[in-house]
Amino acid sequence: DVSHFDGEYERAFETEVAGVRMRAPMMRIHTVAAGGGSILHFDGSRFRVGPDSAGADPGPKCYRRGGPLAVTDANVMVGKLLPDFFPKIFGPKGDQPLDADSVRDSFKQLSAEIGGDRAPELVADGFIKIAVENMANAIKKISVARGYDVTRYALNCFGGAGGQHACLVADALGMQTVLLHPLSGLLSAYGMGLADIRATRQQAIEEPFGEAARATLERLGAKLGAEAVAEVESQGVARADIAVHLRAHIRYAGTDTPLEVAAYSVIPGPSEARSPESISAAVIMDSGPGPRKSAIADLRPSQDRSRVNPRSVGRPGMTIEKMKSAFQAAHRAQFGFIDEGKELVIEAMSVEAVGGGAKFVEPELTKTKSPLPAPAQRTRFFTSGAWHDAAVFLRAALAPGHRVPGPALVIEPHQTVVVEDGWQAEVTAKNHLLLTRTVPLARAHAIGTHADPVMLEVFNNLFMSIAEQMGVVLQNTAYSVNIKERLDFSCAVFDAEGSLVANAPHMPVHLGSMDKSVETVQRENKGKIRPGDVYALNAPYNGGTHLPDITVCTPVFGPVPSPLVGEGQGGGSSGEVRASDNRTTPTPNPSPQGGGEQILFWVASRGHHADVGGVTPGSMSPRATHIEEEGVYLDNLKLVDRGRFLERELYAALEGAKFPARNPLQNVNDLKAQIAANEKGVRELQKMIA
Repeated sequence: DVSHFDGEYERAFETEVAGVRMRAPMMRIHTVAAGGGSILHFDGSRFRVGPDSAGADPGPKCYRRGGPLAVTDANVMVGKLLPDFFPKIFGPKGDQPLDADSVRDSFKQLSAEIGGDRAPELVADGFIKIAVENMANAIKKISVARGYDVTRYALNCFGGAGGQHACLVADALGMQTVLLHPLSGLLSAYGMGLADIRATRQQAIEEPFGEAARATLERLGAKLGAEAVAEVESQGVARADIAVHLRAHIRYAGTDTPLEVAAYSVIPGPSEARSPESISAAVIMDSGPGPRKSAIADLRPSQDRSRVNPRSVGRPGMTIEKMKSAFQAAHRAQFGFIDEGKELVIEAMSVEAVGGGAKFVEPELTKTKSPLPAPAQRTRFFTSGAWHDAAVFLRAALAPGHRVPGPALVIEPHQTVVVEDGWQAEVTAKNHLLLTRTVPLARAHAIGTHADPVMLEVFNNLFMSIAEQMGVVLQNTAYSVNIKERLDFSCAVFDAEGSLVANAPHMPVHLGSMDKSVETVQRENKGKIRPGDVYALNAPYNGGTHLPDITVCTPVFGPVPSPLVGEGQGGGSSGEVRASDNRTTPTPNPSPQGGGEQILFWVASRGHHADVGGVTPGSMSPRATHIEEEGVYLDNLKLVDRGRFLERELYAALEGAKFPARNPLQNVNDLKAQIAANEKGVRELQKMIA
């Protein structure tokens, strides 16, 4: 389970579960099948991890209950889980240790099945790498896909198997810091016991953005806030301990994807606890794009300021300008663009009353000046294609201030923490374990001429994830029902020659000819393509299908590649990925198109527009005898010139045909959404090759 936290908990207000769409507030949590029980598969050509699980019974092979090989077994195989430090609770009677011998035998058999002189530990390491990529891609879906730069975050890791993969997942995401609570192995249960009691209320508003809508927020906020406070108070929480937060759900007019923006928060003082109506005296949460700060404002001119909690004095907060600025910052971060010309609408508001959490403050301990104690024992584990000597430390022997350099294992009562090579574990003053990367990560590895089954799956997941993230942006930013609700679109990644690399599971019929569209754009603009250019095409003779399907193509520029690309592992046969040294050999004569850069990939999105003109609405007339009777014909139309949107030229094309588009505004807005989706793919691919 993965979630994003940036000062407040995130919720989803519209969710689809088992094909049923529900509109109800719930925590925004994404789940992926990559736990310790995920079963390992080899299908003859590639490795796969999950999605099926061995569960707790029979559990992984090492549990001695006849289970299959799972991720936990892979960690046993590579030496990251030591049976000597596990309680003897396995086997039919629950009195035996972990079965490392059967794990080794099973991996030897699997290695023989795979062939190529691949060592058993290399097979296990490959499966771990795939599991790590699955976890990293899940985190991207709730962070990167929504515009958050996770490289600036700390990875807060919990769960019994979390510490085994924390450093590797952080490396896959470019993160430098991992935080592990002393009870991280039990953190879900522990946190539930400390959590606040919360009550929420929602109400639709559907008012144009402005002062009138602000007044509505104020009026309804007082009413709904009183109801939410009463619910929390009924569960035994003192009113003086309850805070109320109001958020506005704002969207562009003509779209149905609102973004949540903080409006204000109410923190009642002692005298305010006597009157539900007094919540109109509010501590305002600054709605600017930066970190939120508390301030005070009078939402009712007649209010007696003497009743306001004196600890909350500050400057006025909730204004239309600040909410608009916050919305634009959120929209730009999530979708890559804003539209200054579009009107805003406040679709709904939500109010949350919070209180009753455990009054608990972790003590600050004095950091020790004593040297690091001797390790409990020495061992070695296999990671990133090589064996590493490692020290084993018991968590109880480490005091605040102690630093453990990797490679090492830290054995806690509820989990094992793997400190990978290049990382360091430090015990903080609050007795947390803080993992930080101390040596820059070297990502360059040479790729052989034969497909490595591990790297094949890793890159398959990576490119698929990028295409899926493009689809999320397209769906969220689209204007028409055809694309936003019917999901009649496809997104894909292509190589520099226009050949398909990966596509998201959207509309299969779109993909048969989309590569020809990319090849056409590349051929017709050879030598003239620049970074920031975007092209559109629906010509059936050049890779299109029917005219309503418009394909938007964007080149991805990058530095001229050396022979060192991608990520791999050492050892094995010549068909495997081998770790290289630090030398690179630049390719001479870089392409002039990018001034030292060249096209490395293309990204494309194809969407079915509801109407592109023609003799009948829908642009698919059975009476059409000529292509122009079906609608507007676009063949290699430039939409964006080095970052400048060519809106006038686009409208001229849509309105200047013999049978013009009936709703060009809808076409333009959907094309903007396709451009934004492509831009998301460009950014993700550039991060990958950086």
